[in-house]
Amino acid sequence: IAGVKTFNAAPVCSANPTEDAQLARKWYVDYGGGIKNLGNQTAPKIDLRQAQHFILTMTARGAIGIANWGGAGKSGTITVNNAQNITAFSAPFKFRVAQSGFSGTETFAYFCIASNNVILVRT
Repeated sequence: IAGVKTFNAAPVCSANPTEDAQLARKWYVDYGGGIKNLGNQTAPKIDLRQAQHFILTMTARGAIGIANWGGAGKSGTITVNNAQNITAFSAPFKFRVAQSGFSGTETFAYFCIASNNVILVRT
């Protein structure tokens, strides 16, 4: 369907948008993409387009990386249970000051500057 359409009732959408110019639900807009539980992971590659906030449980030692950076200005948090299993954060993740000694549950704030530069802060 091309062009501008007029509806007699508000359109209803049950899915979150995945591309530009798609219909977005109010909940998705209000919560910036919401939170996505990635479940049990060993070496997750996070697609930052899928939500704003992420939670996962590291079930074995491994590095955390990015499958898709999401675009300039994107920000949010990544909460990791069993954080003692984090061996590294793969590029393009960058800490201003190198971090170590992760344990228990750790939360990291991220900010996307460019596809090769996603800043992380340990909270």
